[in-house]
Formats: sequence, structure tokens, C-alpha cells
Amino acid sequence: MVPGFVHKKGAHCATAALSDVFRYHGLDISEPMLFGLGSGLGFIYWKSKGMHFPFVGGRAKEMEKGVCENLGIKMTVNRTESRASAWNALRNMIEAKEPAMIYADMFYLEYFDQFMGHFGQHCIAVAGYDDKYAYVADNNFDGLVHCSLASLAEARASGCKFMAPENALFKFKFPEKTKPMPAAVRDAIRKTCDEMLSPPIKNLGVKGIRIFAEKLPEWLEYKDFGYNMRLTHIYLEKDGTGGSAFRNLYTSFLMEASQYLPELKIFANGIAGIARRWTDAANMLLIAGRDMSQAKAILEGAQSKLFELTDAEQEIFTGLKGLLK
Repeated sequence: MVPGFVHKKGAHCATAALSDVFRYHGLDISEPMLFGLGSGLGFIYWKSKGMHFPFVGGRAKEMEKGVCENLGIKMTVNRTESRASAWNALRNMIEAKEPAMIYADMFYLEYFDQFMGHFGQHCIAVAGYDDKYAYVADNNFDGLVHCSLASLAEARASGCKFMAPENALFKFKFPEKTKPMPAAVRDAIRKTCDEMLSPPIKNLGVKGIRIFAEKLPEWLEYKDFGYNMRLTHIYLEKDGTGGSAFRNLYTSFLMEASQYLPELKIFANGIAGIARRWTDAANMLLIAGRDMSQAKAILEGAQSKLFELTDAEQEIFTGLKGLLK
């Protein structure tokens, strides 16, 4: 076991794991603050060949990389196709008294007492092992949980097509001093505003929310409509988002960051209102999936709400960007 490692339950897998690992190294930063400093808020609407149904999500892709770059922490990610090499690298970290942050497919993690679908980039920290088990810090649990070494190997090497884990192992090198927090906060918010307002492709950011709204009526044409609505509700409201497509986490970040820039309180309150509307929209999708006779009308209502959210997020991130000029 890594001596002195302390785990705290969290809202989101990656920020909880980062918080645990950073705290172990003497850098005690709250989960919402890590999320914000990594410019973690975003939006994606994605439908590619081979996907049976579109994916929607409220997080930016490279939050882990973003928070490290912003604070001046060097992060490397080792990937390998070899299970033996992956295990040796993880074991070496534990023996060097370093907690090991990894990706794993939730489907194979034995400590979940309910069925979990395939999601290959569930982020956890391994704090120890013995002949049979690995001892894991997972944001869904208060204390360490354990799974067999065989199931952990399967979870790390999973061939799931949706965000494959690729035996990823994160390593961090911490500087003597990180970037001053006021500057880090400003830089992170600017990046989030840019990604929401001027994304590299139209499926991301505010433009992605508009596409979500425009495409929503077409969802009735997909097979397994009820299942797809439940899954989308999970992606937006559950599944480590902190609720409201990660907008609750970002609200908490802005409120905490207001100690460095008091005007952020106004924007925190604005995002909190937007968060409630995301929850309303997600719940409407869930209800639509339960009642096909009313699904068309409910989706029309959800579509209107999503168009309102598009305008609201355009306005609030434009305002935030203006504040930081």
C-alpha cells in the first residue's frame, strides 16, 4: 500500500482521482477548482460511423492535461498494448510509494454491485495491491475498494470502442511552485470561453448544443428509443457529471474562484440557473423514453429548452470572456 494515501469520494472520476493524487503530493486543491483550472467544462454532440446512437456530454476532452499545463505540472501518459508491461509499470509506481492514476473500463470492475456499461476512460487511482487484489480509489465510494488483479487487467486492456483505456498510466512531476492561483483561474476561464464560443468543429461548445437541439426530433427514428433516452440522461445528469452536464461543478468552481475575482459570483449564479435548466432538459428526455405515446411532444419541449440553453450559454460565456479582457 502507498503509505499516507487518503481518498475522498467525489463527483467526477477524473477530478476526484487527480485531487487524491495531488493531495498526496502536498497540493490540496478542491475537486471543483481542479475541474475549472483544467477548463473541464464543454459540450460535445457526436455521431460517427458505427455508433448506433449519438453521444452528448458536458465535459471538455483534455481536462487532465489542461489542469497540469495550467499549473505547471508535467504530466505524461504511458500507453501499451502489453498487459504484462502495463502491470509492471503500475506495480513499480506502487512500490515506489506513488499512487497510480489509470483508465479502466467500468464494465469489468468487480466492486460495482450493479451492471455497468462499457466506458473505457473511467479514471481511478490504485493505492496498493497484494497477491489477489488491487486496492482502488474510485470517486463513487467513500473508502478504498478492491477488485481482482485479473479484472483490473481486463478493465485496463478493454477493447471497448467508446473511449478505450489503452492501459493508460498517468505520471506527474510537480514543480517547487505552481502557477499563482489568480493567474491560473483567469487563464482557465479564458480557455473555457474560447472553447465554448469558438470551437474547432461545429459539434463542440455552444454550436454543439444548437446541433443537439436541431437533431433532437430525429432521435425518435433510432432503435431502442427508451434505452437511448435513459443513457443520455445518465450522460448528462448522472455518471460522474456532478449533475446538469457538469454545470454544477463549474458553478462551484466559479464561486470558489471568486475569492480571486469577486465579479465571478455573478457568473456563478448565472451558471447555476443554466444548470437547473440542463437538469430539466435531461429529465424530459428520460420521461420521453418512458412514454412513447407522448414522446414527440416531450421532445419538442426539450428542444425548445435546449435552444434557450444555447442562447443562455452564448450570453454567459461572452460575458465571462469580456470580464477577463
